[in-house]
Amino acid sequence: MRYFIVYFLPVAAAGITLLSLHDRDLVFGTVFFLLIAEWLLFFLHKKLKNNAKEYLSGYACKVLHFFPWVERRVNRETRYDSNGRSYTVEVEEFINHPDEYYELYNIDYQPPITGYEFERMCDRWGTGINYFDTNHPNCVRGGGGEECDWDGNEYSTYTATITHRYNNPLVKSNSIFRNSFISKKKSKELGLFEYPSARGSGEQMVILLHEGVAIPEDFDNALGELQRLNAFCGDIYQIHVFILLFPADKGIQMASLQRDYWKGLNKNELVVCLGVNGQNVQWCEAMSWSDNKTLELKIRSYFIDKPELNLSQFVVWLRSNLNYWKRKEFKDFDYLKKGKPSRNYWIWLTISFVISILFVVFLLRYR
Repeated sequence: MRYFIVYFLPVAAAGITLLSLHDRDLVFGTVFFLLIAEWLLFFLHKKLKNNAKEYLSGYACKVLHFFPWVERRVNRETRYDSNGRSYTVEVEEFINHPDEYYELYNIDYQPPITGYEFERMCDRWGTGINYFDTNHPNCVRGGGGEECDWDGNEYSTYTATITHRYNNPLVKSNSIFRNSFISKKKSKELGLFEYPSARGSGEQMVILLHEGVAIPEDFDNALGELQRLNAFCGDIYQIHVFILLFPADKGIQMASLQRDYWKGLNKNELVVCLGVNGQNVQWCEAMSWSDNKTLELKIRSYFIDKPELNLSQFVVWLRSNLNYWKRKEFKDFDYLKKGKPSRNYWIWLTISFVISILFVVFLLRYR
């Protein structure tokens, strides 16, 4: 019912005003702007609904090269003769489209690359080049392309992380699952981490070090292994792993503070917080939304048995134990939507009310 009211308000305001004015000349314009308003409300609803951002990792499984092609377009132009009378002519236009190169990832991500990068990946994979046809609209010359497939070796390809928005009912709810709010200023005072960026075709930093922690000797190797874990196992297991290193004297409460600052974590995240003193792990807290806590318990036991900090070894162990992981289904929290309306709903309703008022003002002014 509450959704119906949001969409109905502009229609009701416009309809009642038109009936009061008895002006048929405004009907067509009103219907046109109503359609735009309803589309805007639908778009806004979708935007407000997908209120959380998670990270998805994948790997390049193909490189593509689209050959140059020429497109023919026919445009209509209005011209005038010497007597001022108008007439329409068709004008041909030929548009040259240059070579285009792309990397295709298993997560439906296709960033552009250079011709040099295309040739380098083909040489690295050595799987041969296949040619394909393309269906360019209005193509009069050229077209087609070539592609090269990944050779199956994890270490011969690239990984990347992109952002994805989804509906998290907990973000704006007042349920017991909602985490305490920590401002950005407070997070800096506490030494908490921001989510690392995932931009372009670059990778995300998934091992984060507090300023009080020395860089481990195997940091680069461990980082690459964890990025590959997220890329090659992320889609299969629906998981994205972060490792956060804090000074041990900060205390294990840093883990729960970090969880609060990250608004309870995203649905696919497993976050491993380690308290480090030199080359030893003094405390460990593994966190996620998963209902099955077996993997989190096994991670804690791992660092009790092997307190010496060896991140590369841990990532290899973690990858072999992902069968214990099961991502939380956030539809389990859909019952929260049945309570009182969220703040996003009131924002949506307010915008609908403003649009309705603008309709009335417009009709009264231009009647």
